[in-house]
Amino acid sequence: MSPDPSDRPEAPQPEQSPKPARKRRPGKPRTPMPDGFSRRAYVDMSASRHQSRIIAMQALYERDLTAHDLEDILAPLRGEEQPVLPESALETADEDETGLGDVPRPVADRAITLVNGVIANQDEIDPIIEKAAPQFPIPQIAAIDRNVLRLAVFELLKAPDVPYKVVINEAVEIAKRFGGPNSGRFVNGVLGTISRDLPEDRKSTAG
Repeated sequence: MSPDPSDRPEAPQPEQSPKPARKRRPGKPRTPMPDGFSRRAYVDMSASRHQSRIIAMQALYERDLTAHDLEDILAPLRGEEQPVLPESALETADEDETGLGDVPRPVADRAITLVNGVIANQDEIDPIIEKAAPQFPIPQIAAIDRNVLRLAVFELLKAPDVPYKVVINEAVEIAKRFGGPNSGRFVNGVLGTISRDLPEDRKSTAG
């Protein structure tokens, strides 16, 4: 009688190398993003540009609320004298942001360019903000929010190399950090309205 095939020992199977683990797609960021903004554009990955924006906002804030001459405000960034920040900036600034004399030259130069650009174009910038937020005249907007908006609108208009969503998201983050509890929402709403009127070629650099 022929043996039962089921009694035969199974032939050893060749070892199979484990399949490489599939890479997971990155999950949603913990911090909620403004509506319609892709994760890629959520933050400006250039830390130097982020620092330049913060320093520029602080300089614009000081000019806005004091009688200090612009050249005196910018002197520390040019390395001409020791920096003196307003108390409100010192209260919220990190240690590495209070010593403007230690700021790398490219960061300081970009901050100076941003400040001068906002001031040179303020007659064009302020009406755009007023049109987007007619219920909030410029003098009635909180000083931090006002200067964050001015800085962002300048970049939207005059810095086409910076993706417009990055400009908006950076402004929202700076407003949330230095402004009041509703500053981030307010700045996001105003800039969202302004961005709808941007030319299509400006939006093509969305990043």
